[in-house]
Amino acid sequence: MNISSANNIWLSELRGIFDIGTCESRPRGLDIYEAIGTNLWLDMNYPILTINERRLNYKFMAGEAFWILSGDNSVDGITRYCKKMVDYSDDGVTLFGAYGPRIFSQMPYILVKLRQDMHSRQAVINIWRENPPLDTKDPPCNTQLQFFIRDDR
Repeated sequence: MNISSANNIWLSELRGIFDIGTCESRPRGLDIYEAIGTNLWLDMNYPILTINERRLNYKFMAGEAFWILSGDNSVDGITRYCKKMVDYSDDGVTLFGAYGPRIFSQMPYILVKLRQDMHSRQAVINIWRENPPLDTKDPPCNTQLQFFIRDDR
């Protein structure tokens, strides 16, 4: 797989969603199309889409990845890459839905679990927060990550 393959997978998935032809849902009052229960297999050597129409902010993408992997949830840690992120903070100091602390604290379990049983399906990180406040500006968009070792990868 190469960069163009990742782009093709994304475009194919997008076409499938839009072929539905109607709005499926309206979370937070926004019309969306969604694909529920979809799995995509991407080569993580080429994890970034390069489709110009997406107008991706690659500086923010790299900064956010670093911020998440550092376990940070501070507004100061991410606003240098995107000043608008402060708008999603409930207290102006932290981001409630930040993935970093949840991923960082659970990653040791994932590593041990997959070393103990490379066929496990239980290597799951919970990103969702139990009983989140209904008025938070930043509920996590993603709810979980599941890790697998298959075909020795």
